[in-house]
Amino acid sequence: ASTGCLRGMVPQALLKGDRSLAQQHLGRLHAIFGDRLYIELHTNHLEEQVKVNWELVSLAKEMDIPLIAAVDSHYAAKSDQHLHRAWLAMQTDKDLTDDTSLFAGGQDYHVATTAEVIDALSYLGPDIVLEAIENTSRLARRCKAEVRGATTTPTYSKPSPEHPDPVQRDKERLVDFALGNWARKVQGKRN
Repeated sequence: ASTGCLRGMVPQALLKGDRSLAQQHLGRLHAIFGDRLYIELHTNHLEEQVKVNWELVSLAKEMDIPLIAAVDSHYAAKSDQHLHRAWLAMQTDKDLTDDTSLFAGGQDYHVATTAEVIDALSYLGPDIVLEAIENTSRLARRCKAEVRGATTTPTYSKPSPEHPDPVQRDKERLVDFALGNWARKVQGKRN
């Protein structure tokens, strides 16, 4: 288990200036997860994140809980940022030229390299950053996951004369897909 992003209960307590509550949350998590609990340092450059990261480093030392480096990744490579923006625009029925909070902040959400993580967290000092990266690698070695089969990027409907409500059309397509697979996967096994 880990403390999560800025919306997690430990970072939220720190953002509210309630270090005691953050300690209580960490204590409760530590009682549940023991040596399987990690404190996440996120690499984004949000002002609140930098403030919280400093506090998290202090709490990690104080409570002897290991740090890990976390990257909020929504797509694989930097070059995929435009695809992600297009996908978000389709999901929210926005135009790519819309200047909304959906695309604000200039944050990049690709899978970062070790060098990028070191650079993003450099204000914490090299010893802390390298420890967090090593702990992240150690944690990854404790995990086992396998993705089987092919994956495809969803296709979202656009309004058309036949289907003026693209959300409703996508719901219909999802139900058709699920029922079709139900028949193939479940009912087919009964025969």
